[in-house]
Amino acid sequence: SMPLGMCDVCDEVKILPSKGQAMELPGDAEKIEIAGDLIELGDPDINGSMYIFTFTTVHGVKTAIGTKTKSGPDLEVAILQGRQELRDMYPYGKIDDEEIRVHSDMEKGLSSKCKQHLQKIGIKLTTTEGYDSKKGNPKAERTNRKAREYQRKLVLEAVGRRMLYKELGGEAMMHGIFCDNFRPESGEKSPYEKAGNEKIDIEDSVDIFGSLAWVKESEERRGGNHDTPNRRAIYLGE
Repeated sequence: SMPLGMCDVCDEVKILPSKGQAMELPGDAEKIEIAGDLIELGDPDINGSMYIFTFTTVHGVKTAIGTKTKSGPDLEVAILQGRQELRDMYPYGKIDDEEIRVHSDMEKGLSSKCKQHLQKIGIKLTTTEGYDSKKGNPKAERTNRKAREYQRKLVLEAVGRRMLYKELGGEAMMHGIFCDNFRPESGEKSPYEKAGNEKIDIEDSVDIFGSLAWVKESEERRGGNHDTPNRRAIYLGE
């Protein structure tokens, strides 16, 4: 869904009830903690991203965003996108506010200037000590381990060799993490259900990573009247 502020019509429907007064948040609206961490890909993915920024809420809802650098402005864009995607995974009005924590002391590549930039936009930088080691950080680290597993497993299944087409690794991580939201975790419920949603069978909604796909080209992008309208492609997930 489109972020607030991007569409006047949609925003009016979401924010204003029929009488034109501001809509109150439901009684179960809450402030949630989001743990963020960076994964270095080693090789750029198909979009030029060198890092995958993962985000995990207290309910285990996850998302992963690609970023080309670890600069403050690039990470800010990834954080804003990740925050919106997590909000979209919750029932409307469920989230009152967020507290985003980025695991900083294990990420040696974050410059002091970058850390200052993140703190300036309200991001809390966590450490491996005390409260942080018992709360958000373990969730972020588990998400990262899963992302690495998806990077290896999905690319291997798609192309037959783990070191072939390494540029698909980032897409494999993002697709795997997305699907993980709909599978049971730490019990019978999925993170999506724990967030307050109805159960969804993800197997009915997605295809196998790396499947053959066909893309219809617009007339403007075709090479003349004799060019074929369809192109072979690879399905890289949601």
